[in-house]
Parts: sequence; C-alpha cells; structure tokens
Amino acid sequence: KHLKTLMERLPQTRFSNVYGPAEVNQCTYYHFSEIPEEDEPIPLGEVWNNSEGLILDEDDKMVAAGETGELVIRSATRMKGYWQNPALTERSFYLQKTEYGTSNVFYRTGDLVRLDEQGRLQFLGRKDRQIKSRGYRVELDDVEHVLLEHENINEAAVFSIKDEDDTNIICAALTLKPEQHLVEKAIVDYCKNKLNWYAIPQQVRIMGDLPRTPSGKIDRKILQQQFEEA
Repeated sequence: KHLKTLMERLPQTRFSNVYGPAEVNQCTYYHFSEIPEEDEPIPLGEVWNNSEGLILDEDDKMVAAGETGELVIRSATRMKGYWQNPALTERSFYLQKTEYGTSNVFYRTGDLVRLDEQGRLQFLGRKDRQIKSRGYRVELDDVEHVLLEHENINEAAVFSIKDEDDTNIICAALTLKPEQHLVEKAIVDYCKNKLNWYAIPQQVRIMGDLPRTPSGKIDRKILQQQFEEA
C-alpha cells in the first residue's frame, strides 16, 4: 500500500524491487511497468545475469516449473563464509557437483519461491516460517497476509509458541488503524472465512504498538516471550 501511494505521487519515477540476502548481496530485480494493486504480491523478478539461481525441494532436487521450493543463489558477491563459524557455513551452502569434479557453491537463502507464468520469481515466505500445527503444515506468512487484508488492521505479526505438550500454537499480535475498533473474537471469525481451520490463530491480541528490533522490524521473539509469559 505504501508503494502504491508513492508511485501515484511520483509518476515520472521508475520503481524497482531488488532482492538479496546480505550473504550474497543483491541478486534479483523487477522493474514496475504499472502501479500494483494493494493485495497483489510483488515479484522478486529475475536473477541478475552475473548470478545463478536454483529452486530446490527438501531433498535438494530441482522442482518442476511452477512448484515451490527454496531459492539458492550463486553470485560473484557471495560470502566466503560466516566468521569463525564453519558449521553454520557448511549448513548454509549447497554444493552442485560439476562434470569436471568441482562444485558450484550456492547460498541457501531460506526463502520459498516459485516461478510464475512469466518466468518471474514470486516470494512465498520463509522456509523457517513454515510450521506444523494440529497435524497440518501452515505458512505463517500466509496467515499474516490474510490479517493484513482486513480493512481495520494496520500491522500484524503471526508466530508460534509451544504449549505444555510441545505443540505449536499459532498466535497473532495486531495493531489497528486510527479510530478503528475490533475485538479478538471478530478477528477470529474473519479468519474462519479466509483460512483453513488449522491455520486460524488460537491466540489473538490487539496491541497499541508492536515491539521493534534496532532496525525497525517487528520483533517476533519479544512477542513470543510476551505470549508465553501471559
């Protein structure tokens, strides 16, 4: 919604979506040809010419066209490794064997993507944001997206905590737009019309503000602690 507003106010400016984890720097681009709708997912676009991207399944096999998998990136700006942490470095790299007996080294981004019909990468969420709750796999980012579509909700953070049986409980912390009023039950009822029953948040809390990290992002770890201690 912020991008749409900005593009409407600066019609002569070219806007681009550029993606890249710190471990490989920037590696994809998407140039906007028109103003997107607020509920339209913004593509990551195409991998740059000096980089290579693969989409892998859980067994490190290439997925079929249009299927979801983890994006791995090989780039001239890829890091050599994490400082004094060889174990983490090894876990973070995917080695593609070549016919010459060497390996191409890719960084595992942890981001789930798929190629759309135009051959553009679509971001679908974090691999570590997928949990199993009530016997089903749930993409927490999908739940967040549904909540943010509500006309009265300003911000939403969805995460999970463990109960006494070590089961994942889906939680949602929300802030409302100015002069709007909602109760938790109304939000749950809204989710019932949008989500599968197993993806509906079991704990919902409306807050005046959400905790932030030093970089300004929503601090889900703090929220987890607050919900666990409640």
